[in-house]
Order: sequence, then structure tokens, then C-alpha cells
Amino acid sequence: KDDRVMAIAGGATVAYRCRVVDNVLVQTTTTYPSSMCATVDDAIAALANGDTAIVSGHDKAELNRRLTAAGVSFRN
Repeated sequence: KDDRVMAIAGGATVAYRCRVVDNVLVQTTTTYPSSMCATVDDAIAALANGDTAIVSGHDKAELNRRLTAAGVSFRN
């Protein structure tokens, strides 16, 4: 039985755990409940405060675009 398929079928989605360290976005892939993922605005606020944010895969491109515009670099 594939737990990942079961998790996604149960309302979870591919998501990214994000944190900015020394002006570099560090992001790791995870599976997370869709309803608990941060919006892009909430993620940016959390990251600006030094916190970790989890965003859905759907929002990752917009988060990356906005962080790039703010001068943040990327590392996978």
C-alpha cells in the first residue's frame, strides 16, 4: 500500500517547507494537508519574521517570484 497516494487522496497535497536563511530560501518537499498550507501573503510574512512556512505546490511559483523580486536567492 502506497501511503503517499493515500495521503494525497485524503486531502493532503505536495507542499514545500520554506525558510529564509542568510537571504537564501531553503525549501524541502513534503506532503501536507491542503487546508493547512499558508497563503503566499502569510508565507511571506512568516518568512520575514524568521519563521518556517509551508506552502502548497500550487503557490510555490508565486512565492518564488515574489521572493526573487525582494532579492532572496534560492537553494533546493
